Amino acid sequence: MINLFTVTLACAAMSAWAQETIDIAGFKQSLDMSGSWMVAPADPDPAGLPAADLQFSDFDGHVKAATGSHAIWLRTEIRNSRDFEISRLLELANPLLARVTMYVDEPGRPMRIEHSGFRTPVESKSLHQPNPVMPLRLGPQSSATVYLHVFTLDRMRVPSKLWTTQAFYQKQQVHTFIA
Repeated sequence: MINLFTVTLACAAMSAWAQETIDIAGFKQSLDMSGSWMVAPADPDPAGLPAADLQFSDFDGHVKAATGSHAIWLRTEIRNSRDFEISRLLELANPLLARVTMYVDEPGRPMRIEHSGFRTPVESKSLHQPNPVMPLRLGPQSSATVYLHVFTLDRMRVPSKLWTTQAFYQKQQVHTFIA
């Protein structure tokens, strides 16, 4: 029988896990990041990064709300344990996300900003894919905070996956061949 203590421990464990730093060098093909984000409400058109005092909470990949437009901030911590720069691709597997802006805050480097989503002009996107896909680079032996501002005109669903470049394009070739 499940008691309140067990539920409290489980919630505390899930909360602690969601705040762990993710080593982007520690996988061969892809890594599901859907449970690795913290979430906070956002304005549809922000003027930059969220306020320092904004309260983030655990995020399971879905905003539980009715239809209509929604905007959220997502935040996670990443690190590169290798002695060389690592490049990955962050895919948000929902082609209906209108605008996605990724901010990578790596100490000692300028803020990196990437844009995607179906309402983002093509010339502003780094990669032209049906789902929002953004390059993510991290210097040797470094860490960073990644913020995503996500805006949608419909229900919010943000399944996220981090890919090696080779694995992502192999998946795309299979998808294109089958479709």
